[in-house]
Amino acid sequence: MTSVLGLKNLNPNKLLRLTALCVLGPSLLTQAAAQGAYTDGKSARLKASDIKKLKHLRAPIAAPTYLPAGYKLKNAGGRVEMIGKFWSVDYWINYENAKGDSFDITSSNEGLGDVPLYAILNGKNPFFDGEIEIGTQDEIEEAKKDSTLGCESGWIGNKRAYVPPGARSRRQSYRVTSTALSSKEVLKIMESLRYLR
Repeated sequence: MTSVLGLKNLNPNKLLRLTALCVLGPSLLTQAAAQGAYTDGKSARLKASDIKKLKHLRAPIAAPTYLPAGYKLKNAGGRVEMIGKFWSVDYWINYENAKGDSFDITSSNEGLGDVPLYAILNGKNPFFDGEIEIGTQDEIEEAKKDSTLGCESGWIGNKRAYVPPGARSRRQSYRVTSTALSSKEVLKIMESLRYLR
């Protein structure tokens, strides 16, 4: 009885938001869970040799499951180095279209600096830590005048649950940089990241 009275006293906007959350929330979580946290690399157009190279790094490797139209894999690679008692792990996956526009997915577990972005969009990937921030290093007004300025993302990190057994690196961070993609496309790529199985 108390809960019904509590709902009657709610402002109509709050009641509508609460109803939407109850109805849509489980659906959104189900969609994310259905897609799963892992990918076989096919959506990213990674070749077997690329996958082998990336998995050899022994780190949580994230690859896109969404590619903008016309973009093809240019190359993928990485490096691992022992610095003192610490494994430094970096990798990259590069894509390019016929016009020479490109975007890169880069990952590192050390030496990261915050990229000063003028934020345009924000998002979330349920399999990674941190909010996705998409923006440009150029002021927003400048970016609006010149549509060839690409957008990029800030860094997000892997979740501990997705660290592979025997990993050299337990904490990787990931970002996307582009020469001509819109903020919406960069956000879609970041939201599509999944761990390479």
